[in-house]
Amino acid sequence: MNRKNLFLVTSLSLLLGLVSLVGVKNTSVLPAKAEVIESKITVDPSKYWGNGAENYKVAAYISDDDSHSAWTELVTINTPSTFVELPFKLQFNALYIKVYRYNVDFSKENWEVDPTGEHYADYGWSVSPVLNKTNNVEFSNINHIILENENYGFNRVPSMVHQIYLPDQSTWESEDVYLKTINENSFHHTEYSVEVELKENDLIRLERYFDNIDESKITLEDSVSDTDLEYWAEGSNKGFDCKGEGIYTLRFDYKEQTIEISKAPIPAPTPTPTPTPENKTYIYVVIIVASVTAVALVAGLVLILRKHSKNKAK
Repeated sequence: MNRKNLFLVTSLSLLLGLVSLVGVKNTSVLPAKAEVIESKITVDPSKYWGNGAENYKVAAYISDDDSHSAWTELVTINTPSTFVELPFKLQFNALYIKVYRYNVDFSKENWEVDPTGEHYADYGWSVSPVLNKTNNVEFSNINHIILENENYGFNRVPSMVHQIYLPDQSTWESEDVYLKTINENSFHHTEYSVEVELKENDLIRLERYFDNIDESKITLEDSVSDTDLEYWAEGSNKGFDCKGEGIYTLRFDYKEQTIEISKAPIPAPTPTPTPTPENKTYIYVVIIVASVTAVALVAGLVLILRKHSKNKAK
């Protein structure tokens, strides 16, 4: 084999080996960038902040302990709504959030230069446009505030306990369930909902924010039979025993202290898929390509060593 052909074969072999190692996946390391977190914070004013009888504007100040901060968007809440949703973008790990409620006539232009409402005389106001502001609320993964009064709130959602019956042991194990799906309902109140799969003899114990619930505040939709769930109350504890299995949806209006419950059947389990001929063929092709690439790489190295030995012998 002449030198030109030897060089060509060697180069192609090494190239094939290099492609097999790095061509399929780009492993280059790029400089780390601060992650942009884009989400929203929701607020349930309940019976506070006008009780749905007046319009106002809302924004929130988000911060950490290292002087990083950001404002959410400024939004307008129109009567009769009492549900607040504030979009935001962050590039730091937030620790605290403070919510500001403003006079509805506070313009976006003035808000952008004075979001805390401290320099109201500069734009012709005789009083601050800030109607209320909360204390710092801990910022967490829930991202929802329930007001306890006009200026105080918790970053929490309603919760309950699902006690799962274990027939083999004639006992129960418990798991916490959080009503983290949050929307505005047809009454313009904040509504919390969750789906939970209940088997016969499971039970639900209502926990945080269900203080004033009793049987008169519970509505079973047509999909739920009167015998599917049995309400019970023992002192401060209350909940449901399940008599008919299904996937139950609970929708809770905290302001009105009402619960609506619907039910859907539990779907049949999905069978585990078996390997198809196409999948097997793909695996065989990958193995063959990898083997051929390895052989080509070895052959290229052998040719280089042989050429080196011949040159040395001369």
